[in-house]
Amino acid sequence: MAFAILEIKLILVTIGSLYQLALSDSPVKPLPCGVALAPLASMRMFVTSKRYDKSPTFHSSATSA
Repeated sequence: MAFAILEIKLILVTIGSLYQLALSDSPVKPLPCGVALAPLASMRMFVTSKRYDKSPTFHSSATSA
């Protein structure tokens, strides 16, 4: 069980670092589910990629004369 929780945490961190997730404008109705809440129906989301510049940047402290 602990390994599965670690796996889902890694997956969520990876998704969160690569993509930006946002809810659509449709309202979400909560459904009581024990002590937690769950959406009554499926939720529509927008997924957009976070673009990172992977090229390394080098700064030189030496000045050219």
